Amino acid sequence: MRRFRNQKTSSSMENIIIVHYVGVGNLPEYQVRELMSSYLKLIKNDEEGVTHYMIPSNCRNTRIECINPRLVSKKDYSDAKAALDKAKAAAEEFALEKRDI
Repeated sequence: MRRFRNQKTSSSMENIIIVHYVGVGNLPEYQVRELMSSYLKLIKNDEEGVTHYMIPSNCRNTRIECINPRLVSKKDYSDAKAALDKAKAAAEEFALEKRDI
């Protein structure tokens, strides 16, 4: 299974953060993995100054949010990045788990 490596990490506030909440609704786990893998192939990972996060969401709709470091405080940016890193780690763990399907 492909890992959810979808970003270049940066500890500074230079990168715009794009969060992709991918709506997986009531899909079975194997379809969630397939959908996330397909979605990751669509995202360009080599954009300088942009960090992408893919997060599966229980809703059916997919939405995208942007955190622009020029428009938020350093603390808000750091808090958001920490929460997103935690969600990314959970998504990676889910993707790597071996499950009987």
